[in-house]
Amino acid sequence: MISCCVVIPSKDRPYSVIKSLESVFSQSVLPTEVIVVDDGSDPELELNDKISIPDNVSLRLIRNAQSMGAPFSRNLGVKNCSTDIVLFLDDDDFFSVDKIEKVIKEFEDEEVGLVTSYSQVFIKDLGIAYRIKPNANPNLRNQLEKNVIGTTSMMCIRRSVFSKAEGFDELLAARQDYEFGIRLLQICQKTVCIPEVLVNINVELSEKSISKSVDKNVKAINYIEQKYHEELKQLTPSERRSRALANNNFLAHKMLISGNVISAIAMLFKSGVRFRSISSLLAGFSLCLGRKMFFRVLSIRNR
Repeated sequence: MISCCVVIPSKDRPYSVIKSLESVFSQSVLPTEVIVVDDGSDPELELNDKISIPDNVSLRLIRNAQSMGAPFSRNLGVKNCSTDIVLFLDDDDFFSVDKIEKVIKEFEDEEVGLVTSYSQVFIKDLGIAYRIKPNANPNLRNQLEKNVIGTTSMMCIRRSVFSKAEGFDELLAARQDYEFGIRLLQICQKTVCIPEVLVNINVELSEKSISKSVDKNVKAINYIEQKYHEELKQLTPSERRSRALANNNFLAHKMLISGNVISAIAMLFKSGVRFRSISSLLAGFSLCLGRKMFFRVLSIRNR
């Protein structure tokens, strides 16, 4: 039987992390280990008296003396696990009940190094959900253009592959999943995307402009451009345009989530005109009608 560990980094979310853990402990096939890394929460995270732990499942809580960031915390969790595969879960997301069962089945093929799946993103403030659908057969060129394997909570990785890829880049404050995906696809012999929603991602909209989040993502994009300069040079002009468009649309989405709707609209229209992108222009027009309309359109497009 293939053994698996779920690694959950957490910071200042004592209630939502319990719900994340409950989704893990309610799996049709239980993990061998669960490791929660408390990344400097204030007050410190406490678990044992708040949740029932199934028999034969090891739950460990590791504390960072100070906040070290999600990449460091995920890497620390993997260093402390001893299983065949590793699944990641953010502390405000949760798994569908049969995620681990379906993932383990795919890893029975020893050539598979990475398994991902569809996810559903729920915008709590609006009561609207849309789906993220990774590529069925992702490759390095696809990933260099844009994120085609999904977010961290969607990643399930053979531990030997994780070690070979040297884990998450701890210098990145944002876009760690995208950057790690590049290195995974450089070494993975085979990847699988399960075409079902196995992860549920929660997003809360901010009502005020929070530039810090957007600034982190701009810096991360520039860092990745430098780190993979040689690989990006191999892209065709069309692929480079696709990459630039994807980066702009990604930043527009972050602006929108952060509450800076005007900047998001401007970015979408700029991308639409510069890259002759009908989808960006339509997204900009829908956002002019409000965030609810924007996410309704996104939900329809990504059913």
